[in-house]
Amino acid sequence: MKFTRFLIVVLLFFLALPASAKYGIYGSAGFRVIFSEDEDISQHYYKPFVRMGWAGEYFNISASYYRWMSYTVTDALYNEKDIDLNQPGADLTIYAGDILSISGGYSYISGSSSYTAHKYSGEIILDFESIDISADSSFKNTEYEFNGKIKNSYFTAGGEVSFDVTESFSWDAGYLFEKTDYKTYGYVYTKNSGRLGIVLSPTEKLYFLGGITGGKDSDNIKSAAFDAGFSLKLFEHLKLSAAYMLTAEFISSGSSSTLSGRRGTSTTTTTTSTETEISHTGNIAVSLYF
Repeated sequence: MKFTRFLIVVLLFFLALPASAKYGIYGSAGFRVIFSEDEDISQHYYKPFVRMGWAGEYFNISASYYRWMSYTVTDALYNEKDIDLNQPGADLTIYAGDILSISGGYSYISGSSSYTAHKYSGEIILDFESIDISADSSFKNTEYEFNGKIKNSYFTAGGEVSFDVTESFSWDAGYLFEKTDYKTYGYVYTKNSGRLGIVLSPTEKLYFLGGITGGKDSDNIKSAAFDAGFSLKLFEHLKLSAAYMLTAEFISSGSSSTLSGRRGTSTTTTTTSTETEISHTGNIAVSLYF
């Protein structure tokens, strides 16, 4: 019933498109399927959404709403539970001349299992003729109930440089720092990673992207990842998009043994082994826009 009401809202929203677009108002609505799997948890949830905004010469402001359906959370023993969430939010971008733009956003997430989260984000972009330089950061503080109270916070900070080789091809290099504070368990996890990527646009309505990422975390686990995706605009107001990432983590462990010899001598042998764990994540989305 809730999803039916959402579709009705989307339909009414797009009936008003022709009358609104000419005044600088824009909007989109759609449906996204998200899946991921690693050694701890398997996710498969849905995110219908609506976004409306107004774009001017000096600023861009928008409001959005996301509905998380069948999102999986875990307790301290990695028992799983599916919950539904609501996420309203707002974003503001200020254009300081032709080169500099500054953006900020906030969203509040709440739902079943007493789930609450506050998410903040910010970004600065320098847009030169053929080079873009950006820096961004985000913070999310989460709390919910599942066999006890679960608290954690997630912080990111990163930067990227993008080079336009031609009108249809560009490549980029980026760095990302991640920090997760599992307050319930008294454990802080950090990770540093770097990415090299490309963007190919054979037509104005079709984009392909791909990249490779390497990283190392606070547990001394090294990782390598490959990602790919596309975005395709169909007809006048329809867009299809998909993205996928495959990650391999290399976990090294060592053991030593000592062999006693004659006259009190001994020989120590150290053996190192590496275990590889594979995880993947992806999403598919259909959206209407103007």
